Amino acid sequence: MSGKVIMSIGAVTAQTTPQAATNAERTLARGADVFISETLTTGPNAQLQMRMVDDALLSLACNSELVINDYSFAANPAADTIRLQLLSGSLRMVTGTIPEMNRSAFRLAVGSSELTVRGTDFRVTLDADNQSVHFAVIDGGITISNSEGAIDLGIGGDFDFAVVRLNEAPTGLAQQVLQSPSCR
Repeated sequence: MSGKVIMSIGAVTAQTTPQAATNAERTLARGADVFISETLTTGPNAQLQMRMVDDALLSLACNSELVINDYSFAANPAADTIRLQLLSGSLRMVTGTIPEMNRSAFRLAVGSSELTVRGTDFRVTLDADNQSVHFAVIDGGITISNSEGAIDLGIGGDFDFAVVRLNEAPTGLAQQVLQSPSCR
């Protein structure tokens, strides 16, 4: 188990990835467990909030899709791992114990970028056209990197907001321009 649903509104499902032995889809309701190798999907006007095994809080906005490639917690910094991939939509996360013990254990892939954290509350929104990703740090710090460059946001950085456009280095922004996801 990677986490447990603490709030589910609207059409929220989990489907095992094609590499898994089964490819079953199930509806997620309050109290449901979520697992490694599942893709979580929220429909129009839907929301999902989970408490992860390391006490992190993870929220998905409407019309979002997140793959849990790995979320393993054994209170062993050398073995604990978080590997997530945001395919569409928007998420907000308040990180838990794993990145506190080992910052390099956390990776979030979004478009062509990868995000690492430093004790953080952050939000990521992938534009509907998959051409740009907007990042905001609420508390703590993150590093965004891709093949074109890297930038620190929040603690240790010059900005709290950034955008990454397809085939471009991350760009710091003086003000937040995150768009709320369209929920229709």
